[in-house]
Amino acid sequence: MLKKFFALPVIFALINVTFAGLSGSTSVTPEDYYGLGPQALETSYPACGMPYNELNLARITAVEDIDISSECGQCLEVTNSNNGESIFVLAVDKGGQGLDISIPSFESLFGQSTDPAPASWAAVDISNCEGIHTPGRENPSQEVFSKRDSGVNSIIDTFDPSKLRKGNNIASSTASVLHVNKRSTVSSEHKGDSIYIDRKRRAHGTFKNRQIHH
Repeated sequence: MLKKFFALPVIFALINVTFAGLSGSTSVTPEDYYGLGPQALETSYPACGMPYNELNLARITAVEDIDISSECGQCLEVTNSNNGESIFVLAVDKGGQGLDISIPSFESLFGQSTDPAPASWAAVDISNCEGIHTPGRENPSQEVFSKRDSGVNSIIDTFDPSKLRKGNNIASSTASVLHVNKRSTVSSEHKGDSIYIDRKRRAHGTFKNRQIHH
């Protein structure tokens, strides 16, 4: 009887640890996953093992000291410590201090994509990250939504990718711009393209197998 009495607190403690998930609070940094070349998207993997082309690169993050054996694939709600706004990202990689958040999500949350910013994060139900990983097939989505405006998007503009950078010769056809409030991503008709346009109209990603950094 005595052994059972003392065993219960131990069991409950283990349960609490198991369901606590990833969490933390410190400065986080932007990560340019769109800078990967088209071949890397098909053949390379982040530390957690999902192929990059199965991931929505706009909504992923690397986590400092993530346990690859048990903590990969957790959905994290990341909150801007300055204004309380939050987004959901999927933990797929091991990174530096705090989180290394994909540039589109970082910019959506902090309004800039160059400097570290203060944030807190915690694991939440995986349903909040639905569609970020599409196992066994290429991910069709490269959009980013904040918790506040999830699901709100419309095609509002087109642009000429050949003008993204002088002399880069990446074709003259147009691609549609999906606008999410003040955040924009590009959805091109060309298979394998993955282009993100930031607030300053700078382009990141690939178009027709050419890397773009403008």
